[in-house]
Amino acid sequence: MEKRGLSDEARQWDGWRLGNLAPKWEAIAWLFKPYRLTITDNVLKNQTGAINIEACLIDGKSPTNLLKFWFSDDELRLHEAQKPLELIEFLIHLTTREGQVILDPFVGSGTTALACMRTNRQFIGFELNPHYVEIGQQRLNDYHHIEKIVNNPQQLDLFYEAPFEKVKKQ
Repeated sequence: MEKRGLSDEARQWDGWRLGNLAPKWEAIAWLFKPYRLTITDNVLKNQTGAINIEACLIDGKSPTNLLKFWFSDDELRLHEAQKPLELIEFLIHLTTREGQVILDPFVGSGTTALACMRTNRQFIGFELNPHYVEIGQQRLNDYHHIEKIVNNPQQLDLFYEAPFEKVKKQ
């Protein structure tokens, strides 16, 4: 209300929140090429539509359609709709094979792109907000640099900047 110049109204509703209760779950859309006959036909023709239960057991059991993941302690929150990296990696392992292409039409802070890099998948993404494009690119650059150090510790970059120093939280 204050953004609209409604100071009196904002004071009247002080302590109240506009909108909904905090969500306890969020729907995830899993899209793949439509099939004409059966899912089996789609898997055979387009290599998509199957789920990899064996790679995604939870406590030795098949996953259900309700998943519980949270951010790791060292995972920075960079976007208001950001998902935990571990969740996205789980979904990628569940629904794709190495080398397959994943499309993210709302890249945000780049979690899906980073998960694709970490799980050997191809990535196509779109983001309109230049601020989040920069954040996502920085996350991918930081991961690439860290991987280079881990995989080739003899070749260190003398001009390395600590991860996320360029990125400022809003």
